Amino acid sequence: MSEVPRPKVLVLATTFPRWVNDSEPPFVWELTRRMQDAGYDCQVLVPHAKGAQREEEWGGVKIRRFRYATDSWEKVCYDGGAFPNLRASWKARLSLPGLLYQQRKWIHRIVNDEDIQLVHSHWIIPQGFWASSVCEKKKVPLLLTAHAGDVFGIKPPLAGPARTALGKSNAVTVNSRATREAVKALFPGSNPEIIPMGVELEKFKNIVDPHPLEGKPSLLAVGRFAEKKGFHRLIGAMPTLLERLPEADLHLVGFGPWEGRLRKLVASLDLIKKVHFHGSISHSRIHSFFGGADLFVQPSLPDAGGDQEGLGVTVLEAMASGLPVVASASGGILDLIEPGVHGLLCEPGDSRDLANKILALWESEGKERMASAGRKRVEEEFSWDRVTDRFVKLYSNLIHA
Repeated sequence: MSEVPRPKVLVLATTFPRWVNDSEPPFVWELTRRMQDAGYDCQVLVPHAKGAQREEEWGGVKIRRFRYATDSWEKVCYDGGAFPNLRASWKARLSLPGLLYQQRKWIHRIVNDEDIQLVHSHWIIPQGFWASSVCEKKKVPLLLTAHAGDVFGIKPPLAGPARTALGKSNAVTVNSRATREAVKALFPGSNPEIIPMGVELEKFKNIVDPHPLEGKPSLLAVGRFAEKKGFHRLIGAMPTLLERLPEADLHLVGFGPWEGRLRKLVASLDLIKKVHFHGSISHSRIHSFFGGADLFVQPSLPDAGGDQEGLGVTVLEAMASGLPVVASASGGILDLIEPGVHGLLCEPGDSRDLANKILALWESEGKERMASAGRKRVEEEFSWDRVTDRFVKLYSNLIHA
């Protein structure tokens, strides 16, 4: 009896690990490898980066990374994200046309030449737009997953391609209520389904190798060094906080185009001994930093272009680790934390309110209760098993429609 062939799925993204144990956010890979295990023949198409393989296979998943410039000019993606990189780097802006051309060429080549039965595009633009025309022509279902920057604050000339992709898609998923409302505002005819990205629970439970962090309390913030993460507001909160908690230390884990700006701010506020930059940490090691911290802070805010936090995966990881959490009432974070139940929320961009909320949580007799409730919520609603089951059902419905 012959084996039933696996349905072929092409996964598109611009954020993806460049190599094993990379520090780039791994959520597209984490979902894809689970869909592979669930019976789909997945391949991934992403932009190339210096030091990465052009083609390789991870766990049965074929990964293709298309070149769009020489090593020193491939600056659009990774190390902070496409939109922040485009704002910060003239090399990124000049190499963007090459990325768009090569991305379109490769999407069309794979869908036209291979028996692809579903295209799953993470982020609506640009890859979802390029896929929409060839999927329509070849009658291949197109699934769009919006994460944040592809819908928040989108303006001409990007709004038109985003609407085209949404109009031609067969299904749309989003990671939060905030992202859903942004999609519907962009294209009112869309009906997105909320399926968040997940958390690898076992990695963040019962951490046995915590990385020791200075300070009492030791405050941890993790993420890209970009405006919407709000780390500049967190650094700005430290003088006020240190007046009341002089032994506190802040630990920043991440990378991105705002690093130089953040370091200058730390120096200008004479905080060099109290704010520690740990650089980019691979996702295989990041759990140890959660295990070594006393309190997690996510100070996200809408940036100048309107982009904001789509979900806040690092908040979920902190909650899964059993850490007390203070976060901004911004974007998808509102889906994660009920104030006073799972942590505390502050006004986005308000350094004084952020300092007050950190102090209030640290001194609260209920912080352990909130941390425990946060961990339980992640286990019940945001595990990768639960997320994968929902995508398996969606894939099956689209392929067999």
